[in-house]
Amino acid sequence: MKACYIFHFLIFLFATALANSPIRGLDPSLSNQYVNIDEKFKCLDGSKVIPFDRINDNYCDCADGSDEPGTSACPNAKFYCENYGHEPKILSSTFVDDGICDCCDGSDEPATFCPNSCMNVKKARKAELIEQLRVKEQSLAVRATYASDISERRRGAEALLKNIDSQIASEQATVTALEKAVKDAEAETDRAKSDSSKSGAGDDAHNGEETHEQRAERVAMQWEKKKTTEESEDLEEEVARAHDRLDEARSRLEHLEHLKAESLALVSQNSSSSDSLSPSDSSSPSVHDFGPDGVFAYFLDKCFSMAHGSWGYEMCWFGAATQSDRSGGFSVKIGHWSGFATSPASPIPSLGSKGDDNGNQDPHAHAHAQHVHVNYSEVVFDEGDFCHPINGKRSLRMTLVCGSENRVTHVEEPSTCQYTARMETPAACTAEDAEEIRRAIREIEELEAKFETDAAAAAAAARERGQI
Repeated sequence: MKACYIFHFLIFLFATALANSPIRGLDPSLSNQYVNIDEKFKCLDGSKVIPFDRINDNYCDCADGSDEPGTSACPNAKFYCENYGHEPKILSSTFVDDGICDCCDGSDEPATFCPNSCMNVKKARKAELIEQLRVKEQSLAVRATYASDISERRRGAEALLKNIDSQIASEQATVTALEKAVKDAEAETDRAKSDSSKSGAGDDAHNGEETHEQRAERVAMQWEKKKTTEESEDLEEEVARAHDRLDEARSRLEHLEHLKAESLALVSQNSSSSDSLSPSDSSSPSVHDFGPDGVFAYFLDKCFSMAHGSWGYEMCWFGAATQSDRSGGFSVKIGHWSGFATSPASPIPSLGSKGDDNGNQDPHAHAHAQHVHVNYSEVVFDEGDFCHPINGKRSLRMTLVCGSENRVTHVEEPSTCQYTARMETPAACTAEDAEEIRRAIREIEELEAKFETDAAAAAAAARERGQI
């Protein structure tokens, strides 16, 4: 109870001091320009000199509004909220004395009109930051599991690459052999069909009476035709089985080649991940950039979906993005993986480039040193299906934000066939984000400690004066 009394008493003392301060609403950083010299005040824009007592007289004398920081007389003036116990705030002076408490210390309204809620606001903000920090730390823990998963996958990739080439060569030999077997079987089937056609050519040659010899010959030819037909059918079945075996072998070969490409990408990511890449590196289709620490390798072969209205969207990392009609109609590719967004970085002059006699650099001397900055918070899918002559092909830019789980939260089409999306993911979280929140919490705690110290000092001074 006593602590509560001291708190409110301190607020009362501060409000009293504020009310008795020379210039209401004045930003302390400008106080040296509001010194009363010869009872004159010069407008901050230098346009006019007025009597000092005209400051805050509720009449706008200066064109820049600098003579009315504490009233609403000048529409372009600024009001400074001290907000003791929270954070200072700058308001448009049009909000001063309008009956609405805009400053948490109530200084923008007449004395006692607004309660001082700054400490409550600060406590609420602190609670909000603590919750944000909890989510950030949880997300960073998930991100760490991604790194562990990637390390394990990389070790597996290194082991796989040791004998993948021999497996591919073996499977390729199988495919080649099966292709020859299919070709031979098809040729044999064609030959059998041709023989069957020839054997039946004389079936209708005898329209009248036939001799015993002719009848025997006809029966023999019919039997041979039946035998040839059965052989042809057996051969066709064999061709079908050969095609099935070939398709299976090709599928295995394709799978092995995909595993090799993915494994090569995993084991080589360290050399391709950099905040500054040369244009040739960043555009290479054979190398994926998985981020500075390789965390985005976690998304290899992973897709994320979202429904928006009558449309469904699917974004496959290192693959393609698709828009489809949810009623089961058509679908279109809105882009193929291009990589992370880039922007030109400052050119890096070549070492040893001396320039001409006047010290001017040859513009071609360091052209090869031009780099790009990689923005790992945005991914690009481009070269999608054709849209129309003006916008050309479809494309998508997806922003990555820190979140506790992987999910696409937003998709829209701000201009025809040009899409934007937002994805929350632990992979986008950084230790710097968490530290920034911790720093904000520390600042609040320091302010709380200062407030308590000031409260104790004010209470002690009040006791000495006999006010408590």
